[in-house]
Amino acid sequence: MAEPINRVAESAVGPRRQWRIRGRLTRCAGIDELAFIPDDPATPEAALSTGRLLAEAADSAVRQSVLALTSEVCAVPAPHIGRRHHGPRHQSARCKD
Repeated sequence: MAEPINRVAESAVGPRRQWRIRGRLTRCAGIDELAFIPDDPATPEAALSTGRLLAEAADSAVRQSVLALTSEVCAVPAPHIGRRHHGPRHQSARCKD
């Protein structure tokens, strides 16, 4: 399972942060599966302030990364990542009696 990485200052590790972090964690801790979550606090804050889930918020890199990580952790296929449909569901998507 991937270990999530979110906020690391370039001043702490230098340029090419992801490459350096991956190398150090693999070498020092034996962790080779990482999921880099973009540092974008505005997207989760916007979802929270409007009472929506991150998955319901505007499409963003942080949303895509969290969906991919959740899919991997839960061992289920990731839902289609793209524009969300906000209209009524199609008849075929509803539960049948």
